[in-house]
Amino acid sequence: VAASTILPTAAGGVFVLLSVLTMTGAFYPAIDAIAGEKERGTIETLLIAPCAAIDIVAGKFLAVWAVALATLVANVISIALTAAVSLRFLPKGGPLLPGGHLPLVIVISLAAFVGLSAVAAAMCLAVTTASKSGKEAQNTLTPVLLIASALAGAGLLAAGVLLLLPGDARADGGTAGSLISRADAIRNATLWMPPGARITSTNCTEMVIDSSARYVCTVQWGPSGQ
Repeated sequence: VAASTILPTAAGGVFVLLSVLTMTGAFYPAIDAIAGEKERGTIETLLIAPCAAIDIVAGKFLAVWAVALATLVANVISIALTAAVSLRFLPKGGPLLPGGHLPLVIVISLAAFVGLSAVAAAMCLAVTTASKSGKEAQNTLTPVLLIASALAGAGLLAAGVLLLLPGDARADGGTAGSLISRADAIRNATLWMPPGARITSTNCTEMVIDSSARYVCTVQWGPSGQ
């Protein structure tokens, strides 16, 4: 039960981190693609080449997108290996998602991040096109990436506030932890119980981390008439 409470917030944090890393993967290739050629004086040679402007733009975009995709793949592998090790320290429980939906979630997430990498490549190229040097392009693109990163992390603010509270409050139950005892964890979990409600079930898990026990308890409650 504790794992099912921790994992949604952890997965959200991983998605935000992966979004920022994917956008960063298109940062330097986009700077070098156009602003770098202007700085080296090779953009004129490219523009007089016997090819259409759309071919040049498409080639630049595909090159930056390929690097962003490579960055995405490397980060996905790294995060997957880290998660495989980290999940071993969580308490045993049921499946992460009901009904075997995990493969579908993985496919949808990967498709979304592939699209994000394309948007990041196009955005970085568009922003750096007007720059005359690599340094100017970097100064122009950095605030854009910071704003995009802030927007990506804004969705985790509510979850982060809840994590700072003694328990994870819900309409029909709460989850909290304690280093002292199960009774203290149950007391923390019931801090958000509405007046007049009564406890219907209690489920506690003991985790041992660095030879120290930590108790995580989930308490379900309902109206006193149930």
